[in-house]
Amino acid sequence: MMTLDTCKNTAKKYKAWVNNRVAALLLAIERTKAGNDESLIRHEFFLDEIEHHFVDGNAGGRVGRAFQYLRRYLKDYPLMKAGHRKGALKMLGIIYGQLGFDGRKILAAV
Repeated sequence: MMTLDTCKNTAKKYKAWVNNRVAALLLAIERTKAGNDESLIRHEFFLDEIEHHFVDGNAGGRVGRAFQYLRRYLKDYPLMKAGHRKGALKMLGIIYGQLGFDGRKILAAV
């Protein structure tokens, strides 16, 4: 049986996991040189995980388009232009907000 303390601890770990992965993805988006292919694959796996397990299925087309945009961005990376980077940051902000965080923090950086 889960106690209230266990639930709070799990919530903290979830928040830390999401924040760490989003921070790594932010750094990858901002990077202009080709990075490690392995890290790009990890970012794709992260997007798959949160889309299929943590985002509300009824979230709507905007969130689905955000995932599609980021997947395309990672696939074509680093051959992206500055405008595409801004778009990727906006899409990440939408997804971050859908996960229950303040997506405006990411959107403010754009």
